[in-house]
Amino acid sequence: MRWFCAQLGLGASKVGYFQERLQALSGTDFQNYNLDALAHALNMPTLIIHDSGDRISPASVSQELQGQTGTAKLMLTSGQGHVRILRNAEVLKAIVQHMQLNFCAGNQA
Repeated sequence: MRWFCAQLGLGASKVGYFQERLQALSGTDFQNYNLDALAHALNMPTLIIHDSGDRISPASVSQELQGQTGTAKLMLTSGQGHVRILRNAEVLKAIVQHMQLNFCAGNQA
C-alpha cells in the first residue's frame, strides 16, 4: 500500500486514510483483502487499466478481474510497464473521462 500511494504522489501520512477509504468502499477488511471477493462485490462503474508488458503483475490478472466483475471496462496499454502507466496522457484522459461520466453530478449511471 505504501508503494502504491507513493506512486500516486501521496505522502506517508495519507496511507492510512487511503487504506480506510478502500476498506469502506469495498466493505472488506484490509487485513483479509481478497481481490476475487472485491471483484464480485463491486457495484459501481469500474475502469481497470493495465499494461500488457507489466513485469510486476501480468495483464492476465486484470483480464481475470474484469471477467469476475462482469461490468468493468479494461484498458490495456503497451510499453508503459507498471509505473509509467500512471503518467501516460492517454491513461489520465481515460481516467478523467471515466470519472466525469460515472461520478460527476448529473452524470451518474
